[in-house]
Amino acid sequence: MWILFWFYLIPYYLIKKLVFKKNKHQVFWANCVTIALFVLLSLAVSPSSTTTTSSNEDALAKSSRVVHKTVTKKVGTKELNKEKKAERYQHLKKRIKERWANVMKMLRWIFPDYRYMASIYSVLDKVPILLPVYWIVRDMRLLGRLLKK
Repeated sequence: MWILFWFYLIPYYLIKKLVFKKNKHQVFWANCVTIALFVLLSLAVSPSSTTTTSSNEDALAKSSRVVHKTVTKKVGTKELNKEKKAERYQHLKKRIKERWANVMKMLRWIFPDYRYMASIYSVLDKVPILLPVYWIVRDMRLLGRLLKK
């Protein structure tokens, strides 16, 4: 009984507040629409709404239909767990590979190669051993620009 009450009350309240909020007779129209919804739903769901056919028609329909049989293999939980573990492992492997690629990209950006740094700082052509020092100088300049913005 309570289920029917809630199945009536929720649509009634929503219809009253949302659909008929500016109407003069909210309660009347909300009741009418909710009752109409229940009647339509009960007609659509009731088992008497389906049509019945005679047994001859059923036999004829069954014989004319093409039957596709599917074979389902019963798989034990061990096989399913193995497949799930393998799938998780592949997913984890892919994520680690992507993260490692991102880390390497970040490191290449922070510590660029010698040719790029020599094109910016001409001193590196003469004294290549100063490359780590100029990495720090470049990164400090970039950091300063980012902080100003």
